Amino acid sequence: MKAVGSKRHRKKSHAFTIVELLIVLTLICIILAIAYKVFFSQARMVARSMEFMKVNDSLRRIIVYLGNDIREATNIVSPKPIDVKNIQDQKTPEAGGEVLHIIKQEIDPSVKFGSGGSSNWTAAGTSDQVVRVRDISYSLRWYRDPAAKTVPRIKLIRTEYVEERAEPGVKLKQVVELTDTLREFTVFRTLRQPMNKRTEALSKKEDRLLTPVPLADAGTGNDLVYFRITLQSPRLNEQTEAYDITVNTSFCKRGKEVFQHQ
Repeated sequence: MKAVGSKRHRKKSHAFTIVELLIVLTLICIILAIAYKVFFSQARMVARSMEFMKVNDSLRRIIVYLGNDIREATNIVSPKPIDVKNIQDQKTPEAGGEVLHIIKQEIDPSVKFGSGGSSNWTAAGTSDQVVRVRDISYSLRWYRDPAAKTVPRIKLIRTEYVEERAEPGVKLKQVVELTDTLREFTVFRTLRQPMNKRTEALSKKEDRLLTPVPLADAGTGNDLVYFRITLQSPRLNEQTEAYDITVNTSFCKRGKEVFQHQ
């Protein structure tokens, strides 16, 4: 009888009580909640990092295209130069459209200047040494991003027409969408004002006939193009903070326009 009773007692000692089950379930819920929070916080960090990479890559792409095009340009058609005092009034066009228009004339040094050429070669009315003309324009197009319900965005589109002397009148078109995360794109050139003449008597050897004026007041001339570019990552809702980056930069035209030989 005593042996049987001891066995029953041992069996009861191995059973779980309700309190023990509640403690275990509570611990499991806490662990799952922590794992859930860590997992989704890491997922948000990865998504945020991807947004940073996209914005930064778009900016680098824009800078590369603009830099190469303007440095190699032989003529900047637009924007027209403005006075320095009007810089603060420049902003992103509300209607979008073309914001930059340049021409690249490529010459063949092996072609003798003044040798003449096809009478049909009219791609910029240039010298007979010009064998290729690239007509490049940058334009803005407003659109509404479905992911950003109330925040309109801007696409930056580069359009290039290429005309070869070998095939006059035939223009090859290439369109590239550089980015769709623009929030601001301002471009301008400034007029170069002449230096002021000195009216007082010149008595020293180092005296100057003209008074130098800082470029910030006198302008830099037609060949230097200024840009203010702001890109912004998409916002899923109004509570989500958007990552943005703004760059102020400029590029100088180095090419010289080739005129028609008379």
